[in-house]
Amino acid sequence: MIAAATKAWLNGFCCCLLALSAFGQSSGSSATDRYAEEGQRALAEGRIQDAENAYEKLRDLEPGVAEVHANLGLIYFQEGRFDQAVPSLRQALKLKPGLSKTDNLLAVSLSELGRYTEALPD
Repeated sequence: MIAAATKAWLNGFCCCLLALSAFGQSSGSSATDRYAEEGQRALAEGRIQDAENAYEKLRDLEPGVAEVHANLGLIYFQEGRFDQAVPSLRQALKLKPGLSKTDNLLAVSLSELGRYTEALPD
């Protein structure tokens, strides 16, 4: 079970990601804009499954946007699906190594899987 402090941290992480202008890099298609808006709204309102659906579609349309992968990692983390959170968060960091708080969420996800050595910083 995720502790209250971790949940509070996740809320801050979520707000940080939502505030980022990830879609300035996008192709500007109406589908991209629609899924980005749907995903952000659903995540902010706590509708995790709707957010997951929107961000998975967005990932297919915009695989090169780090914030999309980071938001999916956050969603999977909130659902307790750490095995899916890890590759999403790693992809986000591969695309944008300095992405705010993503390395912390990756470390917590790895710890939840018992992969403590991987969770430690290099």
